[in-house]
Amino acid sequence: MKYLTLFLLTIVLCFVIILLLPKPEKKDSSEKSTKTQILSTVKPTKILSQVAYFMFRHENNKKLITEYGKDFTISIIGNSTGKKVNDFNINVEYDPRYVKWKNTTNLMPNSYKLTSQNESSKVNLSGALKESIKAQIFNENMIANLSFESIKNAETKIKILYKSGNNIESSMVSQEKINILEQTDEIIILFGKKYHIALGQLIYLDDDYSISVKKINIPETSCRDCIEEVILELISQKEKKQHELIFSNGGIMGVIKDEVSYNNVYIKLLQTNRESVEVIITLL
Repeated sequence: MKYLTLFLLTIVLCFVIILLLPKPEKKDSSEKSTKTQILSTVKPTKILSQVAYFMFRHENNKKLITEYGKDFTISIIGNSTGKKVNDFNINVEYDPRYVKWKNTTNLMPNSYKLTSQNESSKVNLSGALKESIKAQIFNENMIANLSFESIKNAETKIKILYKSGNNIESSMVSQEKINILEQTDEIIILFGKKYHIALGQLIYLDDDYSISVKKINIPETSCRDCIEEVILELISQKEKKQHELIFSNGGIMGVIKDEVSYNNVYIKLLQTNRESVEVIITLL
């Protein structure tokens, strides 16, 4: 009986201690709501698939190295984020000191009638839906090709003009007669000279730079994971230094690195064989 009483007293004492312990503070739901609201006000960065755009299509996207004195073509693609497009206007600006517009090619001839008008430093492309044709959704569609002629060896920029709410610059008009365009693009054009350089040959580019082919590694065609590699050696007389410029193509990921630059020298690799390379070199 004595032990039973002692046992019951111990249980009661433990229960009292538990009741007297401080309870953990309950988080205020209003505080949680406030934090959630703060986070929700952070505007995520829009990616291209989420905005209506006109962009230039090029493997390097922002820069094109091409041969001086030759014609070159840039393509325009469009995305309308799932909305159907009734008509559009693309205003492309260029510097007439360096390039001359030649012609425009409609890449959606079955759906839209495309007219182009040149005004000294601008080309305006106007696309209108053809009769009895349903409005199209642009999903990285190729819209048009623009062909230019290079008239001066230099660096220049070509851009698609756009100002929010301004239909005069560029526009993409939906079936609801709303300009849904949100983003456009620009591209840098570098004009250079074409060179054919044999392995071990030294070519003088100007008073400072000379260049040679140091290494050409072309794997057997049976090796799918092997990397084709070209190493050019750029020599600066002023710096009294030699710089290795590495080009690569292939591998498991199929990565292509055919444009390399150092200071004001830009080089694009065009063709390669086991004994020589063909490149375009721009000196700015």
